[in-house]
Amino acid sequence: MGAIKPPWISKEEFYRLPFNFCDRWCQHCQLTSICKVYFEEQKDRKQAIKEGKDPDSIEFAFEVMAKNLKKTFKLIEKSVKQWGIDLKKIEKEAEKEDFTKPPVYEKHPLYKAAAKLSLQIHNLLKKFEVVPIETKIEKIKDDLDVLIFYQNLILAKIARSLSSEEREKNYPEDIKSYDDKTSAFIAYHALDKLSQSLLNLAKEKTLDLTRKKCLTLAKASLDLANILAEEFDFDS
Repeated sequence: MGAIKPPWISKEEFYRLPFNFCDRWCQHCQLTSICKVYFEEQKDRKQAIKEGKDPDSIEFAFEVMAKNLKKTFKLIEKSVKQWGIDLKKIEKEAEKEDFTKPPVYEKHPLYKAAAKLSLQIHNLLKKFEVVPIETKIEKIKDDLDVLIFYQNLILAKIARSLSSEEREKNYPEDIKSYDDKTSAFIAYHALDKLSQSLLNLAKEKTLDLTRKKCLTLAKASLDLANILAEEFDFDS
């Protein structure tokens, strides 16, 4: 899927910051040539290979994360000085927070539905570890890739959507990021892709044993997508 423009975002903003409206499946995105995040990732990969490191390793991922966090902290420090924000006051307020409690969004029906669907898709994928010998793997591979990629993304995006909604509910309109709506929009399209792939797998004649489950999860994906569309009113 890659990057997709929400109706409420201008073309200028979309093409300037496509990574803000993206599912991070770069292989399927047509905007990699103008995406700063993609450019930086490719630059890091080339550097890793030059240094004899594995660009796909966990160790390298943490190394890049640490580097990006340093950049982020510098930007925050610059913005704090520019806007005159009192960090000590924020630190005192943060000390009062009980971070041992589970996030509020985990009790939300949308999150629970996404978590259930994500787990069900995970369990379904296990059934495809062994398929009938007459099954053409190349025919089902793309659809299985969709299930593998989106099973966790829908949960992550809905969690982000709900947490952003909770955080910004009392913000004035002029400083709202609408990250809740954008994250839900990405999850909506991921669910649509999931349903399409599940239906494709259900049509495969050699996979009789998984057909009913694929159809059930395709409907569950569409149902959750429709709820998101109603909850966040994507057309407005």
